[in-house]
Amino acid sequence: METVSLEKRNVAILVLSQTLFMVASITVMTLSGVVGQQLSPAPSLATLPIAMMMLGTVVSTLPASLYMKRVGRRRGFITGASLGAWRLPFSVPGMPVSPPA
Repeated sequence: METVSLEKRNVAILVLSQTLFMVASITVMTLSGVVGQQLSPAPSLATLPIAMMMLGTVVSTLPASLYMKRVGRRRGFITGASLGAWRLPFSVPGMPVSPPA
């Protein structure tokens, strides 16, 4: 009986996690064009930031997977999260301070 309860809890956590991931993905895709348009000198470059993000994901997926296979998922996730947090101070100055026109 306890196993069924644990399984239901795990499924609920997975459903919530997947929902939050989908919302975050849609938000990033929607706002990236708007932010890109404010940052870029030419409108044709508005989606360049999201294109570079997707390219970075494609290029880094296999090496990250191999790294996690070697050191474990927990350590691999901590390494990835740390690298992402370390890059934050470099990306914040690029955001416009003034409200959009």
